[in-house]
Amino acid sequence: MDNQYDEASASGYSRAARILLVGWGVLCCAWNAYGAAQIASGRPALGPTATFAGAGVALVLAILFVVTFNRWPRVYKTLAILAALLAVVTIWNAFMLDPSLWISEAWRWAGVLLNAIGAIAATTAVVASSHEAKGS
Repeated sequence: MDNQYDEASASGYSRAARILLVGWGVLCCAWNAYGAAQIASGRPALGPTATFAGAGVALVLAILFVVTFNRWPRVYKTLAILAALLAVVTIWNAFMLDPSLWISEAWRWAGVLLNAIGAIAATTAVVASSHEAKGS
């Protein structure tokens, strides 16, 4: 009975992590696209690293999280690890780069929060998928 509960919990965590990862990817896409558009129109971006390429990468990651989840668990897990690393590096940059690179302190913290959610979701996805693989 305990094993069934553990499997159900892992499945619930895995589903929540996937939803958060997809949301993180979509929001990162929006952040980057908006920032790149701001730069293109001569206005400051929300943060220092906004590019259309970054928006594309974030959108592709979000799509791949959906596509690979059931079909290719190892690819999904690898992408989640990549997402965690990207999110952690972005958080690190928020504290290491000059704060004046963001349009305001609030937007710097918004980026930290967004990427903290991404890092936690990605880590949860990796742990839950590892647990599910052991249960299979």
